[in-house]
Amino acid sequence: MLSSKEQELQKLLAEERHRSEQRKSNYQALKEEHIKLQRDFLTLQTDMKHILEETKVIKEQKESDVNALKLAVEEKEKIAERLRKELEERDPVTIKAKFALELQEPITKLEKEKEFISREKERLEYELKMCKQKIGHLEKELIDASERAKLAFDAEVNLVRREKEELRLKYLEVCQTPDNQRLLNLSEENLRLQNKVKGYQKTLDEAENQYRKIESKLELILNQQEKSEEVHESDLKTFKVTIETLREENINFDSLLKLNRREKEELIKELKRMEKDVEKLRKEIDEKEKRFEEEKDKMKRLIVRERLNYENEKEALNEEIKKLRMESESKTEQISKFDQLSIVREKEVQVQINVVKQQEWEQRILIERDR
Repeated sequence: MLSSKEQELQKLLAEERHRSEQRKSNYQALKEEHIKLQRDFLTLQTDMKHILEETKVIKEQKESDVNALKLAVEEKEKIAERLRKELEERDPVTIKAKFALELQEPITKLEKEKEFISREKERLEYELKMCKQKIGHLEKELIDASERAKLAFDAEVNLVRREKEELRLKYLEVCQTPDNQRLLNLSEENLRLQNKVKGYQKTLDEAENQYRKIESKLELILNQQEKSEEVHESDLKTFKVTIETLREENINFDSLLKLNRREKEELIKELKRMEKDVEKLRKEIDEKEKRFEEEKDKMKRLIVRERLNYENEKEALNEEIKKLRMESESKTEQISKFDQLSIVREKEVQVQINVVKQQEWEQRILIERDR
């Protein structure tokens, strides 16, 4: 009877261990499936990146082709515009008007320069007049400055005389003082007077320098005025000679006009050919742009569709991952509970086994005693 109970308890423990091992294996399987789903998600992400990069490369290639064609068309248009300008420039009427304008321009220019020279002459005469007035004003200021300097010098001389008189009086006073003190006082007064004399001399020198500068400036202004008048007179003579030379010249335009007519016809042919090439290139560009836009729209739709699929798969994977996490967490909790329960049951079974063993032991003792 006791051995059967032990067997039942051991059987229960074995079943519980088997269930716990099965739960652990289920948890490992769920974990591996979760890792596999994560890998599939990363693979989808890399595939989307590759698709986007390929789309970008195709788009850049198409744009570079379109830009190259546009540059070719612009170059052709520039050449055509240059040919049109050359045709316009080589038109006989234009050439005649141009030569007439070229002949008229020097005369007009010379007349303008003549007017400018006359205005410049009037301006220089006015400036000369103003310079003379300024010179007179400066001379007057110089005389006034020299008079003021003279008065200041006289005032300083009178001041020196008064100071000399004061020194004489001081000397009489100092005569009563000791010799050393008297010598010191006299030397100090002598130095002070020498400094004053130097200051007066410096002021006088500065006034003389200012006078010399004004004289040199006046001479320079007069020389410049004379030189500018000579230059203007020589320019006037040169302009008059040039005007006479241009009036006496006679240009023959017949051969030049014939040559320009032939070149104009050739340029017209070249222009028509260039216009045909430009029109052909424009049609090619329009067709390529149309194909490019169609491919671009197709790629956009494909990207949008792939992005939607990617978002849907991402959401589904996130939901599946959440469910798996919740299931794994619940399974983990159940496993921990079952482990705790199995431990408790093992303890209870062990206690029961110990109790049964104790009872069996006591019965054996009683049986031995009965014998």
